Amino acid sequence: MPLVKFQMDTRSIPSKPVFKSNLFGSFGAGLFVPPNTIDFGSVFDNFAEKLVENMPVVATVIGVIILFIPLAVICRKFDKKDALKVNDASNIIALNINDPSIIISLMVTYW
Repeated sequence: MPLVKFQMDTRSIPSKPVFKSNLFGSFGAGLFVPPNTIDFGSVFDNFAEKLVENMPVVATVIGVIILFIPLAVICRKFDKKDALKVNDASNIIALNINDPSIIISLMVTYW
């Protein structure tokens, strides 16, 4: 690691010293970790054995998919109900104010 040098800045006053340093500029300069290489030739070798070794991962992925499908159907059902409420003409209130000098502020809350 290079030697860290401190220098006094010209903006320093006796009650408040200001230092210049190269600490953070050189801290990670020589640090580079290359990514792991993937040997695609051996990825699918003994796939069944690798699948058995990683059963918790496979079970988690299958579980997430099994939970996702019914939740997506239920959410879509509620979404269609919301669309019907918005398109219903009885929920729309028209403001018949055409005077441009009148300023109206609305606060809309929904849940």
